[in-house]
Amino acid sequence: MRGCRAPFFLQCPALGLLIATLFAGCQSLDPSGDLARAEYLAQSRHEAIASEAAMPSWRGDGPLSRELAIEIALQRAPEAIAIRPAIATARAALAEASLPPNPSFRWLVGVPVDPAEALPLFLGLAQDLGYLLQRDALIEVAQLGLESEVVAAAQVLVEIAHRIERLHREVALAEALEVVARDRETVTASQFALARDREAVGEGTPSETALAKAALQAIVATRAEADRVVRRAKLALLLAMGRPGLSLDWNTTLPNQPDLILIEQVSSALRAAPDSESALLTIAFANRLDLLAADLSACSRFEAMGVAARSIWDSLSIGVAFDRDMEGMRGVPFSGSIPIPIFDDGSVPRARAEAAWQRSMVDRFALAQTIEAEVRGAWIDRSAAAEMLAARVEELERVEAALATQRDAYEGGFASLESVLALEVRRLDSIESTVEAEAAVALGDIELRRAIGGVAGSSVEVAEDAVAREVRALPESNS
Repeated sequence: MRGCRAPFFLQCPALGLLIATLFAGCQSLDPSGDLARAEYLAQSRHEAIASEAAMPSWRGDGPLSRELAIEIALQRAPEAIAIRPAIATARAALAEASLPPNPSFRWLVGVPVDPAEALPLFLGLAQDLGYLLQRDALIEVAQLGLESEVVAAAQVLVEIAHRIERLHREVALAEALEVVARDRETVTASQFALARDREAVGEGTPSETALAKAALQAIVATRAEADRVVRRAKLALLLAMGRPGLSLDWNTTLPNQPDLILIEQVSSALRAAPDSESALLTIAFANRLDLLAADLSACSRFEAMGVAARSIWDSLSIGVAFDRDMEGMRGVPFSGSIPIPIFDDGSVPRARAEAAWQRSMVDRFALAQTIEAEVRGAWIDRSAAAEMLAARVEELERVEAALATQRDAYEGGFASLESVLALEVRRLDSIESTVEAEAAVALGDIELRRAIGGVAGSSVEVAEDAVAREVRALPESNS
């Protein structure tokens, strides 16, 4: 019995090895592993980013913590949702780079003039070989592009977390100022009632009562504005969370312990450096994920120059066929094509690739300058806010001490109620200033942490290639 024969192109060992090489190393299209790596990087930059968290059931019907707001935003914010297709696109580009071009099937059937002659037949299979000269470089370019996209996606998540954190703190500030406004309205109402009573017994004048009433109405307007600011701040937070349609009847909850103090987070690095600003810049350049993404993108553009240099060999090909001529003679001819770079010597694609690389380096340099300005500006604001807060706290303590003394004097009959109420107003002024100073410190911490790369934890590695080593140590992506 005659056995089955293998296809003619597999009977050739060299061609079989070529086909096996072409199809080796195919990449998966599943971006799940890359998304996991992006989340892992983001978690290393912000302690409030949780891994694989279920969709929260919060519907604006209870207190909203910073952690809960970040958790919702990372699942509902448009920017967070957009990172999946972006990474999937880069993953598809890597899979495409690992695939050779499809072979082409060639055929020719002739019509014999003489019926006695054999039917001419030509069946062939051709494969472009130019890909083999660029395969490793193409894969390297796509791999660097994917890594850049993963790091950029992690930076997006970190930016979302910091933005939500800042907006959440602004809501808390607006709520605190609204409480002060309501207390101020209560004190001013007491002052108006006192002025009215004094007028009734002949100890005051109608003009004093009218001025007290005007002051009360001014405070009512201030309280209404404070209420508007609260609701607008809540709406801005909900929009950033991807839930702008929820109710605004909720309050924020702040952490019991202050966990946004930058000095505690980078204390080891700051103690080791006489210049705190320089230490912060070193940390930022080592840990900013967007800077790492720019570096990876520039590397990808650099590798692309090598691909462009070999583009003139794209039409290189080899083929094998089965041929039967009109005489009935059979054969297995081999064919090939080699480009002759007379007109297109590859200089145009090389120049284009080099220009793209130079542009990526310019963008990277501009980003480094922006980071430096952000760190220095944030450090200036944070330092001034800390000094201002210390002064405001001392001011409030002294005002409260004076108010306590005045209350004792009033209860003993040695001071008037007007003097006590005046000090109450002064105390509310100090409370408002202190609340704003505390918020300035907290917001300064958030901005400074964002500027230096969102590093979380009590120690910071400041080596130049810290993040590069971290990326290399990430779990392997699916392939």
